[in-house]
Amino acid sequence: MKRTQKLLLLLLAGSLLFSCNGNKEQEKPQPKPEPEKVTEPTVFTLSGITKYTAEPQSIKLSVKCDVTWDVTLADASWAKIVSKNTSGDNAGEVTISLAMNRGRESRKQKVTLKAGTKSTHLEIEQSDLSSIINKESVILSGTATSTVTVKFKNPWTVSITEGADWFSVSPSQGSGASPVTVRVTPVDGNVNVGERSGGIEFSIGEEKIQLPVVQGQTDAIIVSVDQFTLDGREQDQVVPTETNVSYTVRIPDEASWISEVKPQETKALNKKDIVLHMAANTTGQVRTGTVYFEKGTVSSAIVIRQAPYYSQMETTTSGIYNASGESVVYRPGRDQIAMGVRNGSRFYRLMDPQSQQVGTLSGLPLQDPQLCDSFDLTVKWESVTDGVLSTKTFPVTVISITETRLWLVSASGDVIILNK
Repeated sequence: MKRTQKLLLLLLAGSLLFSCNGNKEQEKPQPKPEPEKVTEPTVFTLSGITKYTAEPQSIKLSVKCDVTWDVTLADASWAKIVSKNTSGDNAGEVTISLAMNRGRESRKQKVTLKAGTKSTHLEIEQSDLSSIINKESVILSGTATSTVTVKFKNPWTVSITEGADWFSVSPSQGSGASPVTVRVTPVDGNVNVGERSGGIEFSIGEEKIQLPVVQGQTDAIIVSVDQFTLDGREQDQVVPTETNVSYTVRIPDEASWISEVKPQETKALNKKDIVLHMAANTTGQVRTGTVYFEKGTVSSAIVIRQAPYYSQMETTTSGIYNASGESVVYRPGRDQIAMGVRNGSRFYRLMDPQSQQVGTLSGLPLQDPQLCDSFDLTVKWESVTDGVLSTKTFPVTVISITETRLWLVSASGDVIILNK
């Protein structure tokens, strides 16, 4: 009996012990739930410079945000996000690359910052090409220099792509530290037919900007000889001209002794010989006339000087003649002429063996005189027996020059023909 009671007590104690241990297992603390993750920002801004030049460049925008964020662009055709850098508190910056704006209008780009359910944006603007180069083309007029102002912020160079034979550029490069004026200078005024076309090219890194260079035609009438000096005979004179326009020949009334032989047929850059006709100069004096070649405001002129004409100019025998053509002293075929230089002046000696007289003409320039030149000539006659017979000084004018003879005329009309 006692034994049975002890067994029951042991069973009861074990049951109670098991019951206490089970309660202890159920009373273990449960882990605390993690706090809900924050996705909505409390700090949320996008900032930076909003206006830029047309030059290719990288820009940076600042982001202030306390949660994870992202930045996107509205137009990826000319702007590209290069990097998005964040710091420990999620703030950071965005680097965006802008291509060159080659257009003549500015363009805008919407940059959007997103975080959680929120978004904000910043609009940036890139100016047109005139913000870095002030001309679309270079127009040259005559020989004047034209300028192009460049405002690149990066090193650059400029080269001639076409037309290096008729214009130059200076300077050819720049550092980008400050605006630079590039000078485009023509070599000449372009007297060719029509305009000339060329080009220059600016290089900024991998980018290139090309500008056309145009030089308009400068109307030109070129007469290589501006003065003709002729003897007094009726004659024609050829005047070579070169022109790129059609022009007219104008002869003033005071030069009516000059006339055009035939009408000119000028064409662009055409070499044309204009023939002018001069009437015989019977005035007894040297005369001067001006002939004009004109097209609008373009004009060239030539001066024609014509010596007086005397019939003795057709004489082929040297000697001294009066106005009627009669011999004064010298008898052609019987007398002799000697020439020498005395006291720095050229002189002619006329020898008359029959009368034993010698005539000396002095006062001629040491160098060959030119047509229409005037100077004083001295004539002295001497006799072998009686010495000096007469001396006379008088002005003369050169009225004709040939390969073998020099023709002079005095104020009284006497013609002196000397063998050269």
